[in-house]
Amino acid sequence: MKGSVIFTINGEMTGITPAVRNASTKNDLPQFYIMLIGRKIIGCAALLTNDFISRQDLYHRVGCLFVEEAERSKGYGRRLLDHALLQEGQAGFPKAYLTTDHDGYYEKYGWIRMDDGIDMFSVKPSRIYYHET
Repeated sequence: MKGSVIFTINGEMTGITPAVRNASTKNDLPQFYIMLIGRKIIGCAALLTNDFISRQDLYHRVGCLFVEEAERSKGYGRRLLDHALLQEGQAGFPKAYLTTDHDGYYEKYGWIRMDDGIDMFSVKPSRIYYHET
């Protein structure tokens, strides 16, 4: 899939597919990033134009961040976030946004809470954060 990235973990991140190096995120969203140990998927993240909250004026969105529980606290989530921010910056976007119901995780990595939006599925408030790219 164009715009996908596969990280392989053998102590270090070793591979990014050429499709992403040459892709323009301005026109090629969504982009999904998959992190592997061997052949096992242990994490993922995405760049999206829509994450179904009331503030559709804010985009690009970092979403779908997930790291398997057994692989947490090893810095993999941060590496996925950093990669998404790098892609946003290279595409010329000064900020990236995300929404979450987690409190305290994203702040550790420099994300700033700016507002609340309404999740369109649950109709509950969802925190909105931004990060300079």
